[in-house]
Amino acid sequence: DDTEVVYELRSNESKDQTASGLNFVTMRDRVEIYRELQSIIQSVYSPEAFMNRVMDTTRRIKIRNKHIPNAWEFKRMLRGFTTIARRMLSDRRTRWLYVKNFFRAAMMGPTKFEYAHTIMGSYLHFDGQTRKIVEALEVSIDFAENHATYPRSVAEIPQQSKLIKLPIA
Repeated sequence: DDTEVVYELRSNESKDQTASGLNFVTMRDRVEIYRELQSIIQSVYSPEAFMNRVMDTTRRIKIRNKHIPNAWEFKRMLRGFTTIARRMLSDRRTRWLYVKNFFRAAMMGPTKFEYAHTIMGSYLHFDGQTRKIVEALEVSIDFAENHATYPRSVAEIPQQSKLIKLPIA
């Protein structure tokens, strides 16, 4: 008897809410939703899109640096600068975007250059996070397609199960 079926969603797919936040039966096919989310994340955090946003923000921001770093701060900033430059230049996907933005930001002055360089460096974190989310979404897609015991959408729920009488208090 199908009316006794209980659809309880517990995600064994991932602990990251970005990748497995569908803890309910969706109106649309959950695989379609996961694929759309994956596509959005990949396009928003692609190297080109990210670096273009960095330069757009750098151009628009009104910033003045009144702080002159002492020797220790300058040394620390230089070490961070070289780390970011080395890692960005070693990746084929970011190399030319970094070089292009490096010169464009340098033409805007030292304060905007420092700002742009710092934000470009944050891509190193976002790229790793993006890869983890995309991989988790791949696992979620595989799980939903091949292993899930719950319906992929409301359309897959048997008609009898949809008509459940709720207790009146």
